[in-house]
Amino acid sequence: RYNHFSKQTFIAWYIPYYYPTEEEYRQGVRTRLFYYERKDPNTKYKNIDLKEKLKIFIEENKIYEALLVDDVGAITEGSKSNIFFIKEDQLYTPPISKVLPGVTRQKIIYMVHHQNIYLHEEDIYVKSLNTYEAAFLTGTSPKVLPILLINEQRYNVNHPLLRFVMKSYDELIENYLNGE
Repeated sequence: RYNHFSKQTFIAWYIPYYYPTEEEYRQGVRTRLFYYERKDPNTKYKNIDLKEKLKIFIEENKIYEALLVDDVGAITEGSKSNIFFIKEDQLYTPPISKVLPGVTRQKIIYMVHHQNIYLHEEDIYVKSLNTYEAAFLTGTSPKVLPILLINEQRYNVNHPLLRFVMKSYDELIENYLNGE
């Protein structure tokens, strides 16, 4: 809604969506790195050229998601999701200053904090991808979705902490829908 001298304009557009399959939740999804730094990651804005490049990149590589990498080699977020990593039963996610703070990301952070799971908000460098045991995407449509591959780096889609976060988030949604 835009208000300029009492004139109001409502702007809306259709955004295609995709809900992951049961197989993708079980087996994880494939992702690839895409080198691009958003100018203001905390703002959702329409960049048609970037969206088209990402769409082509995702289709050509037959992947679920493109992971954005900034100019210092840190993964910031997915093209339409946030990302978390697991190492030694602790969670890692890029700092809020580098990502669009998605609602699902915020709920996951709140949830794990209240379950005494340690969470690090820090840069996740491409060169350190092989040090993590598991990784997952978060978003409204995917909820908590395991990552099988980032480029050629394979992750454990059945990591106990990952499966616990998935189950806990599903329960959080169920409780909300039931008014609890």
